[in-house]
Amino acid sequence: MHPLDRRVLEVELARTGCQDQAYVEDKPVPGGPAFLVYYAPALLQKNCGTDAVGALAVLADVLRQARALWPLKRSSGNMTVTVRIDVLKELTVHELQNPQPGSYWSLKRLSDIDGMVQKASLLTTDGSPQPVDGTHRILTFRRPADISSAAFSENVEDCFGDQSELMPWWPCVDAVVAKPRHCSLFCVRSIC
Repeated sequence: MHPLDRRVLEVELARTGCQDQAYVEDKPVPGGPAFLVYYAPALLQKNCGTDAVGALAVLADVLRQARALWPLKRSSGNMTVTVRIDVLKELTVHELQNPQPGSYWSLKRLSDIDGMVQKASLLTTDGSPQPVDGTHRILTFRRPADISSAAFSENVEDCFGDQSELMPWWPCVDAVVAKPRHCSLFCVRSIC
């Protein structure tokens, strides 16, 4: 498993939704909200015999994009967001990584406490481009190793600014394309 995916899973799945609660063996992960990924066990069970690592990478991508839609805040430590992945649970990793031409997977923020993964079309029924706004995050389900245009930085403050005290041990990534600096694990800026 790629270390960045492993780190996303370790950190995000350690959040309990109870402020300052931590298990003895875990490093404290302050802030929130925590994510409850509904149907994550079904996705993993479906793919455990053929591509367990790929299924974990899919889950890591969902968590990464969820963090972009619900930024990490110290004041949200008692909050839990339910992210429904019903549409993914019966599909293989290969099917998820290769959607039909003209379609894509996205995570949509429905409210302050709910989100869901959905399959979307690039075009509306009348043939015009489908609008994608700040309530959506596109899911590619690609492993970080598949992304070749990344340069890593250990300077957490470059990535998180004034929230760096919440995330002292995470590496950052700076995409070569013209995008704001963001973390490879959690995009805390409004646009990546």
